[in-house]
This record gives sequence, C-alpha cells and structure tokens, in this order.
Amino acid sequence: MISFQKHRVIFGQAATLFLCLIPWFILERRKSLNMDIIWMINCASRFLHGQTMTEGFNHEELPLATIVYIPAYLLSHYTGMSFAAAAFWTTTAYISLSCLAVFFLAAHLLKKDEAFLLAASAAVAGTAAVLNEFGQRDQILVLGLLPFVLGQIILTRGINCSRTLL
Repeated sequence: MISFQKHRVIFGQAATLFLCLIPWFILERRKSLNMDIIWMINCASRFLHGQTMTEGFNHEELPLATIVYIPAYLLSHYTGMSFAAAAFWTTTAYISLSCLAVFFLAAHLLKKDEAFLLAASAAVAGTAAVLNEFGQRDQILVLGLLPFVLGQIILTRGINCSRTLL
C-alpha cells in the first residue's frame, strides 16, 4: 500500500511538471529560431559529408559546437523535416534526457522528492530560463553540465551506481 502511494505521488509530481511546461512548449514551438542554429546544422551536414572546418565551413567555435548539431541534421535528413523543426525536437530531447539523468543520478545522493525537485529545477532552467537562447550550443552544452557534476560527485564519494547511468 505504501509503495503504491509513493508511486502515485511521484506520478502526480511528474504530471504537474509536465502540465506546467505545456505553455512553454506551445510558445517555443511557434517561435522562430536564431539563424546561428540553422548555420550550425548546415556545418554539421558539411562535416558529416567529409568537409573540414577550414574548407567546408569556417567557424570560430570548437568542433564540439558542430558535433552537438549532428543529431538535428540526421533527424532533418531522415525525416524530411525542416532544420528549425529538427533543432526544436532534438533540443527538447536533450532537455528531457538531461532532466532524467539529473533525477536518476540525484536519487543516489538525495531523497526521491529532493531528486525530483532538482530535476524539476533543471527542467525550468533548461526551458523557461533560456527563452532567447533556446537551441543555442551554449544551452545544449549546459544541459550536460549538471548530470556531469552529479556523476562526478557519485564517483568521488564511491557511491554504488550503474555504470550505464554514469
């Protein structure tokens, strides 16, 4: 009985967070993306087709800034959707994966409710807090920062955790 009650509470929390993010999702989906994102996806396309950074595209950022847009290019290429739609969906997937990783890693360090609160805070920081920077390479790289830090804390403290999660 207690186990069912705990699962119901966690499901309720997740449903509440999801419902709170629906307005952001609708507004963000209709907003146009920065042309820098489209250019970076184009750079990723050129990179995948064998061009070098000096010949095919000249960009002052590190190669990682190009590599993070490869999934958006592949999604656009194989589904036929526009670069802007692919950038939106891949960034949304990055946010979701980041929040899930934060929740599961934090669950090794904190109570379940506290881990959920940290994951919810990460969701808000990854969505509503970056309205003008949505899909930018800085946002995508920051989404990996909190899971990385939590993983490092787990490794440093010697806490038993699945290597797949780390």
